[in-house]
Amino acid sequence: MPSHTTVRRWTNRVGLFHLIREKDKADDWCYIVDNSVRIENRKLCLVIGLRLSKLKKEGYLAFEDVEILEIGLINGKATQAVQKFLELAITKTGIPLQICSDQGPDVVPAIKLIMSKYSSIKHIPDTIHATSNILKRMLVKNTKWEEFAKKVSEVKNKLKQSKYSALCPPQIRGKSRFLNCGVVIDWALKVISLIENQDIDAEIAIKLGWLLDYKNDIIEIDQMIKMVQLVNELVRFQRITSTTWLTAEMLLKDEVITKKGEKLQKEILEFLKKLSSMAGESYLIGSSEIIESAFGKLKSLDRECGNSGFTSSVLGLGACFGKLDYKVVKQAMESVSDKTVMEWKLEKIGETHQNKRRRLLKSKKTENLNIKLTRILERNQAIA
Repeated sequence: MPSHTTVRRWTNRVGLFHLIREKDKADDWCYIVDNSVRIENRKLCLVIGLRLSKLKKEGYLAFEDVEILEIGLINGKATQAVQKFLELAITKTGIPLQICSDQGPDVVPAIKLIMSKYSSIKHIPDTIHATSNILKRMLVKNTKWEEFAKKVSEVKNKLKQSKYSALCPPQIRGKSRFLNCGVVIDWALKVISLIENQDIDAEIAIKLGWLLDYKNDIIEIDQMIKMVQLVNELVRFQRITSTTWLTAEMLLKDEVITKKGEKLQKEILEFLKKLSSMAGESYLIGSSEIIESAFGKLKSLDRECGNSGFTSSVLGLGACFGKLDYKVVKQAMESVSDKTVMEWKLEKIGETHQNKRRRLLKSKKTENLNIKLTRILERNQAIA
């Protein structure tokens, strides 16, 4: 039975094979680009791509639908580095039709520089982040939401070590709280239902009774979240076409029951109209979720727990993309050796965070206390 380190080496070899093997030169490539950051000052840039002619017009985007084009670490300013990675990808595939991103401040400037050089490229914003930002703008102005979010965090700390921990609210994640606030609202609605139906004891009903004061606001926010989720699901499955905004308009029509809902609908439709006009007779990817999922896979591959940097295991990410069968694995094992992977690591990764830490905080050789104690006892006996 191979050890986990052996399997990891094999995975890295397949990943490097996917990265360096020849790509189709075509005029229908679409890129998805994003950066990931950990504890150190370096970022990981990932560029993946797919061909529209090989993609079904409907259906969720899967890892086998995309190919890894470029991956590497960024030191210093991200704009120039991301631009370099995109340029390297273009040398492999030809000029892409689209580049999709979550509009991060370290990615957008690089995409604009690429577009100034290749005017035919379209920058497609990720719909999930865009609609979440629209929702964020509306909720940030809502003082009730801020009060509610603060109380949720407070009650979580009070309940998590108590006998009522089963009713603990989900974590409102700081940076992405508007992407996942739906689970918190869902929790609040369920707890309100338990309180109103008297399905929980009086003590916990008192502790969570404050939720009743926010019931109307929670219902309103729940409606807004469902509208955003509905649009996101539409784009995930059907992507962006010239008629996407019309489909979204019909879907949202029955969901709007408040003035804030009307305002949210208007802003979402304006955003989708802009994208639909860019689609023309073709269609746009419209979602970069697949690359977010890839970074999630990387954490599992690297067993990352929040306090480690990037290692050569980033290559394992390449093995997750594209077609993977016996034939591909055989080609990878025959064409990429462990030595090739090590050379790539030394060139692209360099000294890892863990190696640097071991070098700087090298522990001294521990003294054998048992031998020291024996010598002291022997010396004392000799003196006596």
